Amino acid sequence: MRSARKKARRNRRARTRRAGTCWRNLQDNSFAVKIIMTPLAADDSRPIIFICAGDPSAENHAAGVASLLKEGGLAVSSAGGEKLKNLSDIFVGDTISLETFGFAVSPRAALGILKVYRAVERHLDERRPSAVLLVDFFGFNAKVGAAAARRGIPVYYYIPPQIWATRYGRIKAIKSFVKKVFTTLPFESEIYAREGIPFEQVGHPLLETTPSGVESRRAGLPPLVGFFPGSRTHIVRRHVDIINAVAANLNDIRGAGKTEFALFGLSALKDSYRRLASGINLILDAGSRGVAAAGPSAAVSVSGTIATELALMKIPTAIFYNVSALNAFILRSMIKIRTKYVSLPNILLDEELQPEFLQEKALGGDIAVRVAGFIDGEPRDTAESFARVRRLLEPADASGRVASSIINDILGASSDGRSNQ
Repeated sequence: MRSARKKARRNRRARTRRAGTCWRNLQDNSFAVKIIMTPLAADDSRPIIFICAGDPSAENHAAGVASLLKEGGLAVSSAGGEKLKNLSDIFVGDTISLETFGFAVSPRAALGILKVYRAVERHLDERRPSAVLLVDFFGFNAKVGAAAARRGIPVYYYIPPQIWATRYGRIKAIKSFVKKVFTTLPFESEIYAREGIPFEQVGHPLLETTPSGVESRRAGLPPLVGFFPGSRTHIVRRHVDIINAVAANLNDIRGAGKTEFALFGLSALKDSYRRLASGINLILDAGSRGVAAAGPSAAVSVSGTIATELALMKIPTAIFYNVSALNAFILRSMIKIRTKYVSLPNILLDEELQPEFLQEKALGGDIAVRVAGFIDGEPRDTAESFARVRRLLEPADASGRVASSIINDILGASSDGRSNQ
């Protein structure tokens, strides 16, 4: 009995030590993520704008704005990844490598993101930026926006959350802290106008960087199918087997050696695909050439930014996605989805330009049949649908419009008339 009581006391002390260590780690800059607080020169009087993005696609768009803000005479501080770090005068923390996506977030990622948030709060207190620009990443950015508003710092939101698709109630949080929302989709503008939230429709940033077609492949080469498994490691891992099955089934349908395959995107998991190399024509480094230069005849892609890029390039695409059982349960049982489709081109057109294969329907054989139809079947009259996607995403200078609006506000210049107050 006495021995059991001693053991229980030892266990309680061990738990207390672990809890204390965890708490100290949150304050220890060596834990989880690197926090870099680089001071500006003492004679640098430029107004500072703090930019926060949390995934690779959002960071690409944020970087386009950041470079223009610097050209316009502002200093840039940021939380994001390598692109924002390289552009910033002050880098506050890394939000990209934590891969905080979905509803099941690892304890390490949760602690890391809390650490970055505390660094952001310190930055807001110590440097008092003239404005904050939030880019996507609502779960984290809503907290940053509220923290900035409490300090009297103007907050702008670029690429706001998809309230038109799900969780409309998030608009209340946005309204509580935002000075202006930069909308990228036509129906977003209608929502913010109805809710009385200042907005400016700037168009979609993908129009700045995405070509309107692909290069023709060299004569004699087999058709190329591009695989786009996602930009986050844990998502790509879930999609490896699906893509493998698509490739194997396409070989069965079209004949071995009559289709070439290319992997685009995340290169860290090339080894997951190497076992296919002996059975199919698989290019593992296609991303370095660019999608348009590779000239795919068809694509198999996750939903998200890349699906819109593929539509802008007029590449016939099958959309697939497979999330964890926990995330799927939460999505189906707790969250109301307000759209019929998940692919943005399909949502914009209200038609299935890109056939969708989601969760248990993401079967390699079924996807392969549709892709084979893209290559060998009767050509679909999709030219007008692809053109409509591009028109609905205009105007085509989103980064410039966002930067110009912020610079005008901060430096006191007159408005260019596009703002909706």
